[in-house]
Amino acid sequence: MTTLIAPKSFFATTKESLNSVQNTIKYRDIMSTIRLMIREEGVRGFFRGICPRMIAQAPASAISWTTYEMMKKLLASKHY
Repeated sequence: MTTLIAPKSFFATTKESLNSVQNTIKYRDIMSTIRLMIREEGVRGFFRGICPRMIAQAPASAISWTTYEMMKKLLASKHY
């Protein structure tokens, strides 16, 4: 027979829960995150994945700008 035991945090107060979350936060702000990533992964690890992100971002930007320009022309032709 297996007995299920609720984790301590299940019954913890809000203050206790907040303290446990603050103790497990690894990334506090952008600069500490950058320093930690470079320290753990190196500069090469910091820039890992930049090519796939750029490849995905180019079409998204093209779609956004095309939509913006088309709507601008459409609205300008209505003579508001």
